[in-house]
Amino acid sequence: MSLDEFLKEKQAQEEAKEASKKKDFHDKCLLILAKIKEKSEEKYHELSHLFHTRFSSPNIQRKVIMGFYAQLMNEMHALNPTPVITQTATQLKQGVSTTLANTKKKAQALVEKVEQVKAQAKETKTDKKPAKKEEAKKPAAKAAAKKAPAKKVPAKKASPATAKKKAVKSAGKSVKKKTPAKKK
Repeated sequence: MSLDEFLKEKQAQEEAKEASKKKDFHDKCLLILAKIKEKSEEKYHELSHLFHTRFSSPNIQRKVIMGFYAQLMNEMHALNPTPVITQTATQLKQGVSTTLANTKKKAQALVEKVEQVKAQAKETKTDKKPAKKEEAKKPAAKAAAKKAPAKKVPAKKASPATAKKKAVKSAGKSVKKKTPAKKK
């Protein structure tokens, strides 16, 4: 095999690949146009006319038909908002479910606290009832003690000598020394 034959064969293979790629995008564009037709007849007629006038020729560059394919995909996504709505709805449901779960947990914790407070209140009520009975007994015991005659203990009388000393000390404290006024 000569070099010329090899190069011709290699070029033919590359052209076949390129043609198949173009044809693949051509077929993909037709499929997307069919899907767009199901959703909107007006858009389909507009895009189909554009496709057949500019992009259906076999000699079109690959990047040009790929650009039109991308445009068709964008149009199809714009006409099909359900995935966006579905995704937003699922996110919203997840947010609501987590909020609901958190609220349930907080409510359950609050109910438990209320139950604990109720139990404590019952305990304090039961504790207070016996305490009131004991308090009632205490004043009765005090009253009984007051009624009983108390023994009087005679106070010791101070000796006359100590009484005089106390009188002198208290008199000495009450007398103040007078100091002459300072001259300015």
